[in-house]
Amino acid sequence: MGFLSTAYDASTNAATLALLSTRPEVEIRKAVAEHESTGANTLTALKSDPVWWVRYAVAANSNTTTADLEDLATDNVDKVRQAVAENPATSPDLREQLKKDSRIEVADAARHWRPV
Repeated sequence: MGFLSTAYDASTNAATLALLSTRPEVEIRKAVAEHESTGANTLTALKSDPVWWVRYAVAANSNTTTADLEDLATDNVDKVRQAVAENPATSPDLREQLKKDSRIEVADAARHWRPV
């Protein structure tokens, strides 16, 4: 099994995902950031990735910590902030702040978010 397949495999554990998160291939880092077994420490490291779609995946992951979601809520890419607004782990206070975002897509995502 290749690195990318391992990153997408639902049975891959957090320790393996942490190792994969340091790979140079963007697709692998994004897959790790999306994985439901990725640990908070790995997500914290990936929240500063230079590629916005890796940060987007971190912002959308329900395992991302409140502190990391707060950091990502100020990302310069609106899609990342929108993912924070749509994340079920986002605090009500942070979602209230995002309702005032200058980008309508972000503000609307925060306004219209409903728990599943």
